[in-house]
Amino acid sequence: MFSLKRATIEDMLGIMDLLLLVDGDTDNIKPEEFLVAKDINNNLLGCGRLKKYPNCIEVASIAVYPPYRKIGVASNIITNLVESTKEKLWLLCEKALVPFFEKMGFVIYKGLVHQDIWNKYQNMLKVYNMPPGVMIYDRN
Repeated sequence: MFSLKRATIEDMLGIMDLLLLVDGDTDNIKPEEFLVAKDINNNLLGCGRLKKYPNCIEVASIAVYPPYRKIGVASNIITNLVESTKEKLWLLCEKALVPFFEKMGFVIYKGLVHQDIWNKYQNMLKVYNMPPGVMIYDRN
């Protein structure tokens, strides 16, 4: 049993610890961008955010502690993030996670991407030595 909440400043240390554990995106994190999943004892189970760039929004920093995976934490976070905006959403992920995100309604994107997304893609390519999946969620 868990609930989803908007992150507060008090959640940020736990969010940072989780993102470091899973090698997630810790760039320029702000509590107002995050949604967190917590258990009945207020323990952090997972997180995700809508990372805003000047011309686009990215679903980012999706992370769940290993003991709480495969019980719907990530999918609930993603669904709530997607439903919170009408904007087109970008996502960069490891190739192995593409099928999971396709189930969530994202599709592989093969066109030109926003410069901010391209810069992050290039950085991921350098750091992980493999191209990430570039995906988009577009209601149109």
